[in-house]
Amino acid sequence: MTHIRRFREALLDPRKAQEKRLLDIVRLNESTIFGKKFGFSSIKNINDYQKQVPAANYEDLEPYINKQMNGEYGQLSSEKPILYATTSGTTGNPKFIPITPTHLKDYTHAFHIHNWGLIRDHVDTVCLPGAQYLIFNSNDQEGVVPDGTPYGAVSGLLRRRQAPLVQRYIALPSFISRIKDVEQKYYSILRLALSKRIVTVASCNPSTLLLMADQLQENAADLIKDIFDGTMKENMIPDAEIGTELRRHLTQDKDAARRFSRAMESSGGILLPSMVWPDMKIITVWKGGPMPFYLDRLPEKYGIDNFRDFGYMASEGRGTIPLNDEGSGGVAALTSHFFEYVPEEEMNSDNKTFLTLDQLETGKRYYIFFTTAAGLYRYNINDLMEVVGFEQNTPILKFVQKGAGVSSITGEKLTEEQVTTALSFATRQLQLNNVGHFVLS
Repeated sequence: MTHIRRFREALLDPRKAQEKRLLDIVRLNESTIFGKKFGFSSIKNINDYQKQVPAANYEDLEPYINKQMNGEYGQLSSEKPILYATTSGTTGNPKFIPITPTHLKDYTHAFHIHNWGLIRDHVDTVCLPGAQYLIFNSNDQEGVVPDGTPYGAVSGLLRRRQAPLVQRYIALPSFISRIKDVEQKYYSILRLALSKRIVTVASCNPSTLLLMADQLQENAADLIKDIFDGTMKENMIPDAEIGTELRRHLTQDKDAARRFSRAMESSGGILLPSMVWPDMKIITVWKGGPMPFYLDRLPEKYGIDNFRDFGYMASEGRGTIPLNDEGSGGVAALTSHFFEYVPEEEMNSDNKTFLTLDQLETGKRYYIFFTTAAGLYRYNINDLMEVVGFEQNTPILKFVQKGAGVSSITGEKLTEEQVTTALSFATRQLQLNNVGHFVLS
């Protein structure tokens, strides 16, 4: 309960908690090249930090990151990175976001709080005998940078670093994330998970869950046969070592196969996730930004309309922690990283106002800036957030959109949020249930 107690106490005085988090990061990294350049050793409070350290984009920190990736350590962080999380850049070139041991602990700390709340509110479901959790994550081992440090997705690293006690409840082995072919990946996921007692699903993007439902329907007959026989369709088995690992996890379950066959017969040839996983009562997904368009279609596939927001997170860090199933907002992850916020209307100004959590107002929108133990300092992640309430004295924020998600060909300033809201409304009003994905051009 140490994670929960520390977080709960911090909610009462966010300024104090954030200053402590900032100074812990500054002290950890004051001997770095960056720390010496900007006088970390003389920083005593938030005001000092804002005066001495400039706001930064990836391009500002990239020279330091490149040196670290080539073995010149101590540039941004005192700890050697254990992973470079890859994310798309504005120029099309990938960004390499350093992940250090302390940063990973900070990230995991926020997940502990989120998971505790989920278990607290849904204990009768998540603690059923034989319960398994279907969790989607990406590959953290896409390759290595020049010094040999791996690069990939931070979600994969978080998955592999789970405690053994938690691993027992995760339905999928971690190697599934290494399957490149999309059809093989989803077939493998379904082949391994269908005969398990799945009680909850966690996926950042709800479109992933819609795709899985489509793949279930498309491959139902083959999947049922494979489960009955204890086999797997040959063209769906990945090559090389992943295929070998996958074969070791195949089991036979004739009862489950018969149950699925009966379900298909009684529903006119349709097989939905709700039919194969009747104990599933809660789904964790992103609910903010453009996601409602996809969320609206999940109940018909999964048989439930109870969703908990996954929380605002990115390769760079964790921004919010949802504490209940309501809405798409989450409490600021104030014990994980240090945050600053620029009012939406000032983002293009040369004289921005940088606010801290204690200065935010309900109903206002702000761009968020991260400072992390891994060496991101006053880092502009280009995401727009909105304050939708407070928990104790700490803001609850929801993700609105990427800052670049605006089209203004003739000055109309059409936002991504407006497009998805309009499309969701139109598909409901016109009963266009077959619209699953769209491109606006």
